[in-house]
Amino acid sequence: MAEQENKSQEETDLNKLIIYGAVYGKADVTLKCRSLINTDTHSLQTDASNKVFGDSWLNNKKSLVVIAGYGGKVATYIAEEGNSLSIFQDGFKGVAPSNNYGAMNILGGSYGLKDVTNQVQALYGTYTQSGVKVPVFVQGANNTAFGDGWPNVVKTLVTVFRLGPADPTNKYGGNVYVSITEENGTLTV
Repeated sequence: MAEQENKSQEETDLNKLIIYGAVYGKADVTLKCRSLINTDTHSLQTDASNKVFGDSWLNNKKSLVVIAGYGGKVATYIAEEGNSLSIFQDGFKGVAPSNNYGAMNILGGSYGLKDVTNQVQALYGTYTQSGVKVPVFVQGANNTAFGDGWPNVVKTLVTVFRLGPADPTNKYGGNVYVSITEENGTLTV
C-alpha cells in the first residue's frame, strides 16, 4: 500500500510546474515567477511588464524569459515587454536536459527574443585541472554568435544551468544558476 501511495505522489509531482529560472530585462525574477504559479492548475500566466516585474533596465525594451518544466522535461518561454506569457501542462513540449555528474547541464537559454538553448549547449566545454574535468563556458553575447532576432534592441543572453546532476531531494533540481549577460558582454562560467 505504501508503495502505491508513493507512486501516486511521484505522479502528482510530475504534473507540477517548476520554474528553474526567469529573467526580466537584467533582473533575475525566478522567485517572483514561482510566486505567480497557479497551484490549482499548475500553470503560469503573467504579463511581461514593468508593473509586474519592475523596471530593471531603464529606457530599454525588455523580454521575459522563463525556463520551466513538467515531469523532468524543460522548455524556454519568451515574451516581449507588453505581451503576456502562459505556460500550461496541456501541450507542453519540453525536452529532458542532460543530467551529467561534474558537468554544466544547460537547462535553457535565450538571446533577445530567440531561444538559443541548443546553441548554448553546443558551446559548452570542459578543461582538465589536476586530472579532473572542470566545466567551462566562455561566450560573447553578440549578434554574430546568436543572430539578431530583435533588430535595433540591446539584448541579454540568459543562460539557466545546473552544475552536476539533478538532486532528487530538491524540487528545483538543485545547483541551478541563472546568468544574465548584456549584449557585447562576455559570459564566463
